[in-house]
Amino acid sequence: MLLRVRLQDLIIPDEAAYADFPLWAKLKARLVDREVEMYLADSSGPMAHWADTALINHTIELPRGATEILHDRHVPADALMHTAWHHAGVEAMGTLSNTAEGLLLGESVASAFDAFLVGTLLRTESERASALDTQVPAMAEAAAAAGGSPKDFEALLHRMAEDPEGSFEELRELLFDVSMGLLHAGSVDAADEVLSNIHGHVFAPILHHYDLSIWVLYARAYGRDLKPHPGLRKIDATLREETKPLAWLESHWLEKGPGAP
Repeated sequence: MLLRVRLQDLIIPDEAAYADFPLWAKLKARLVDREVEMYLADSSGPMAHWADTALINHTIELPRGATEILHDRHVPADALMHTAWHHAGVEAMGTLSNTAEGLLLGESVASAFDAFLVGTLLRTESERASALDTQVPAMAEAAAAAGGSPKDFEALLHRMAEDPEGSFEELRELLFDVSMGLLHAGSVDAADEVLSNIHGHVFAPILHHYDLSIWVLYARAYGRDLKPHPGLRKIDATLREETKPLAWLESHWLEKGPGAP
């Protein structure tokens, strides 16, 4: 049995670490003000393990109005911010959020926020934030699997801390370009070309941390339309041109009401 819950029903164990974190208040308010609902799995039921809830989240389209299935009432702040970005993207993009491109654009924004998050936390030395205990080791593992050295990964962390917002956009572009390229790749050779084009990208070593195969397959399965859309391409182009892309998203996704681009 799944229980529908809202943010006020959850426990955020590391919230104190984000008291001064940029955008935390607005992202949290998004979940509260819009009364965003999530599912909570029964701890004694068939989805008792966190991997089971992750499997369903990645493969099944949830009922309208619900954003994801949670394994536990204790949810770290970074996971809730990820959820809030998804919700903000759906509302801002309107019906286009249900297209394959809209799904991948929304996911690239929510996931690339990791770079801003980690960079900012490292910069402020906020040791109480659980994201540093979960995200950084996972990124390091992906980078090592890609053949990177510990020194290379340390340099990547330094880059995030030096320019959190710029790192967000660099990672977002990589995630969006690769996922869109694979979505439309009609052959193995075409897919190989997509991956060949990212060699040398600063964030390429942690690309596989994000399980893009799941993104692409989900977009193919549930995207209402596989064709590119000018309105979504305009959002992508705007973010690439902005010197402060997160400020643009804050203004256009978090502060504005519903509406298609």
